[in-house]
Amino acid sequence: MNQIALPLTPEGHGADTQLIVTRCNQVLVTQFENAAKWPFHTGILIGPDASGKSSMGTIFAQQHDGVFIDDADSCSDEELFHAWNHAQQHSQSLLLASRCAPAEWGIKLPDLLSRLGASQMLWVGPPDDEMRAALLQKLLAKRGLAIGDKLVQFALLRLERSYAAIHALAAELDRLTLERKTAIGQRLVAEAAEAVSAQMDLTT
Repeated sequence: MNQIALPLTPEGHGADTQLIVTRCNQVLVTQFENAAKWPFHTGILIGPDASGKSSMGTIFAQQHDGVFIDDADSCSDEELFHAWNHAQQHSQSLLLASRCAPAEWGIKLPDLLSRLGASQMLWVGPPDDEMRAALLQKLLAKRGLAIGDKLVQFALLRLERSYAAIHALAAELDRLTLERKTAIGQRLVAEAAEAVSAQMDLTT
């Protein structure tokens, strides 16, 4: 596992310029590096909530002087057709992000649907154990919190395997430590993980 600045990552502030790279997303990283070979200069980034699509897309657009459209499934057919045509006319990279593939966007124009369907599909897969552990530590560090490796594993055993659960756990641990003015220990982690699991159950 590595936390690296991707070749597509510019220096500076704004979007998170560090991407955790493990076996679960190594193929995706390679696909970004080969963006010049994407069909029609267009990529479709598909992944669940909290999986980093917005940050990856923003960084990619900056590095490639391209266009990034988040939540592309909420755009009209006309907006998407304009963006696609603009990318072809200017040989410019276009990255569209969504939780699902274009076939599920409700597109009514057959030509647009076929063109997007022929673009490069970029899938954000589920996090592996290395990704989950590194992401939790990173999110906690951003909040000024630290957690040991054994406690990380204790937490992950109690969570579903998703990016959203990791983000929710970091937020819950931050809330509890502030509320109780205490350091993170096993009992607090167990309580936070139980609360997050209950939240996940309510949303499924």
